[in-house]
Amino acid sequence: MKHTKITFFTIISIAAALTFTSCGADASFTANTDKSTNIEVNLNFGQAISNTLKALTGSGDFSKMLSEGDLTSAFEKSDLTLAKAKWISQTELTLQGKIAAPEKQTILLTDKGLKIKDFVNCQSNSLELNLSPDTIQGLVSALPEDSQYMLDLFMAPVFTGEAMSADEYLMLLSSVYGKDIGDELKAASINFKMICPAGKKLLSAQGKSIRKNTNYAEVSLPLVDFLVLSSPLNYKITW
Repeated sequence: MKHTKITFFTIISIAAALTFTSCGADASFTANTDKSTNIEVNLNFGQAISNTLKALTGSGDFSKMLSEGDLTSAFEKSDLTLAKAKWISQTELTLQGKIAAPEKQTILLTDKGLKIKDFVNCQSNSLELNLSPDTIQGLVSALPEDSQYMLDLFMAPVFTGEAMSADEYLMLLSSVYGKDIGDELKAASINFKMICPAGKKLLSAQGKSIRKNTNYAEVSLPLVDFLVLSSPLNYKITW
């Protein structure tokens, strides 16, 4: 079994440090009949986060911290083939790619044997998304120091394991970084679609706040609710 720590570090650095700290995230997961999954993620980092990052690190330009070439090459030897990485502006990023079918995945994300399929799992008639605080914290603990530092700046309970309500977390963040960043996070959301394979119709959809349509289901979660997540979030569609 192939175990590539470099690939793990890069994947989690991008997924955690970018996706979970952006002030707007829209993602789609499209199942394929071969059990692979197409993904598209659009991230929009708020101005307050950019300003805070600039004050702390000297640069608020996310595109200079991680180039399109770096993003693309990082996934070359992973179970997620990145077809497109495009910075629309200094704070807006689009990623497109494909996750290999579960049985074809070879890369371990941690020493405990986690693979991408433990988060996104496509089968012949279903697609599942699973997010667990314990799993997320385990992944974050194995990050390189610079990536941990970026996440530590946000003091999010989903990363630290500390129990905290959404209001308590927003008050903490506002007291440290100012009201603007608290207001920005409060208004932000994570939106995603789970889409059936071409030609298939949605049969069922399970999960918190999930909405059903003809061939897909969609979810919109306040970002702050994710950042204080204390129990697993599990979503599943069938066709």
